[in-house]
Amino acid sequence: MVQPSLNTISLKGRTRRIEPKAMEVLVCLAQYGDHVVSKEQLIKTVWTDTFVTDDVLTRCISDLRRAFEDETKEPRFIQTIPKRGYRLLVPAVPVSPLPTESTPNPSRPWVKPLQVGLLLAFAVGISVYLRTPPQRPVVMRFVVQPPPGRVFDEVGPLRISPDGTKLVLFTSDARGKMLWLRRFDSATIEQLPGGEGADPYDGLAWSPDSRYVLFVTAGKLRRTDTAGGVPETLCEIQGMSVDSWGPNETVLLSRSYSSDNPRAPMKLLDLADCSTKPLLDADRSRYDWGEKWASFLPDGKHYLYAGLRIDRQHDVRLGSLSSESSELQIHDASDPRYVEPGYIFFERRGYLFAQPFSLSQLRFTGNPIQIVSHQLSYGGLGGIASYDVSRNALAYQEQQDLTHKLYLADSIGKELEVLDSSSVYTTPRMSPDGKKLLTGKINVREHSSDLWVYDIEHQVWEKTTFEASKGDHLGVWSRNGASIVYGAAVNAHNNLYRVPAHPPYKAETLLESNLDKYPTDFTPDGRFLLYIQATNEKGDLWLMPMEGGKSFPLAETPSDEQDGRFSPDGRWIVYTSDESGIRDIYVRSFSTPADQYRISWGGGRVPRWSLDGRKIYYLTPDEKLMEVTPQPGPSFKPGAPRLLFSIPGENSEYEVLPHGKFLVNEQLAPWHGPLTVVLNWASAVNLGK
Repeated sequence: MVQPSLNTISLKGRTRRIEPKAMEVLVCLAQYGDHVVSKEQLIKTVWTDTFVTDDVLTRCISDLRRAFEDETKEPRFIQTIPKRGYRLLVPAVPVSPLPTESTPNPSRPWVKPLQVGLLLAFAVGISVYLRTPPQRPVVMRFVVQPPPGRVFDEVGPLRISPDGTKLVLFTSDARGKMLWLRRFDSATIEQLPGGEGADPYDGLAWSPDSRYVLFVTAGKLRRTDTAGGVPETLCEIQGMSVDSWGPNETVLLSRSYSSDNPRAPMKLLDLADCSTKPLLDADRSRYDWGEKWASFLPDGKHYLYAGLRIDRQHDVRLGSLSSESSELQIHDASDPRYVEPGYIFFERRGYLFAQPFSLSQLRFTGNPIQIVSHQLSYGGLGGIASYDVSRNALAYQEQQDLTHKLYLADSIGKELEVLDSSSVYTTPRMSPDGKKLLTGKINVREHSSDLWVYDIEHQVWEKTTFEASKGDHLGVWSRNGASIVYGAAVNAHNNLYRVPAHPPYKAETLLESNLDKYPTDFTPDGRFLLYIQATNEKGDLWLMPMEGGKSFPLAETPSDEQDGRFSPDGRWIVYTSDESGIRDIYVRSFSTPADQYRISWGGGRVPRWSLDGRKIYYLTPDEKLMEVTPQPGPSFKPGAPRLLFSIPGENSEYEVLPHGKFLVNEQLAPWHGPLTVVLNWASAVNLGK
């Protein structure tokens, strides 16, 4: 049996004490079950803020093997996977906690009979920490991975229960978003029934007693019992997100990111009758991106929130349910939480801080300190970071160091030539003459981007835009290659701009409004620009006349349509839509948009035409590049999909080139990595007041 709280391993009637770091290595291996854990992940988890070599990890593994009387050549407990890492060969089985004086049970031993292999009591070690913490709590770190086949693909939200024993979070795959629960006394993650289709943009909130979770699906506020049962629908809160659940069945609401109105006021919701009332007489000129991330203080009468600005100079403010005014607390900060015994946590450009705060005086009593040394996954414009905290538990997700690889591949995916792998690229486009490559480059740490052009022959990059957009730059070559039309969030929304394809790169505004717009293609004759216009997080295909005239929708539908491309003859448009409930590939007639045909079944993205228009390509949810050959005839008849090759990475892309070649933009690492959970986090930092 393993007891992390005592750093001991008991085997064959003998108890051995091991070094704390060796125990942390063992706990980390247990969190991954029988999966291989790389050396890099183990070092990152156990030695978070310290540089160590592989030799230090190797010594810890050797110490563990001695304690288990394990053999390297014929391991029974810890296996070395050459050039990959290590894995645990026996399961970590939870056992019941030790009986306390208040609940004696002398007639029944607390250690259950051994069934198979060794009983590893990692979960109970955590449980004992939570229920009967020692005088000097020991810090425990472990990693939460998404379930197999699913990813963490959004920045937040993740929420720890007020009692610090559970974590609720979102994951996604081609079928959509799902809600999951991780109990800290268990090594498994479980799906919450009824959480399918829950919108991460609309938030999560725990009940004060840590039993229920509020979430939003299609504008309806729902409540689920984490002890089991079917979720119930409570209220209609269209356009709002749930931020915090306070006493007396009151809930703080703020505007949803799926809403077109960034200045919608925060509201107080009464769950008894679903009535709402505005919280603040907000200063719209001061916070042009609205107010969000409200959270109750323990008294249930005051709350923290963030005032958001388009320039990302956000503020943390303190409000009261009895007043329409509020007070500035911290400048250049957002996403606040209060946590006992008296600290306000907040994010600043993705870095997590805590500052001592007196509830009785409602003021700060000390200086802020940085809690996590690494930058978290965050949204700069939205003022949100992927973290949550309770008195004894902290969960966060670090910003990944990402790069993509741009390369040329043949018809079976063989890499022919690497063009570049020094940045994160978006929507690469080859110029009409095939000599230059247009792509957005993202600064992951600053959350900004610009358009760049790569000269393939001379192997040099040239910057073509200088706005440092708060989102991705998405560019399209004109048909003659003389200019570039692109979408960028220069201010609050993605608008359309045009810039010459040669110096001087002076941009002009083509279309500006309070709706996001993304260019995708030109008609073959160059007379119309096809773009996506987003309303309430739903995209429609629109056309802009390039010789003057008003833009108009190709077809407005209830579905979310994205990534439209014209066939070379201009008769058809291939695009993606979630009409079927998952995102699939469709083809629509340009002349009669009501005529549409489904191409993929089971999910698809990144649709592209061959240069002769005789084939359609797309990527499946499991990253396979498929080829479809439409049958000849007056109407469109799609053929059966054929597998070509795989392109790893959930955000990888490609473009079709002449002579059966492809330009591949391969994502080399997941955009959002695993979550780190720290129990008894306060022992790891100096939070002196």
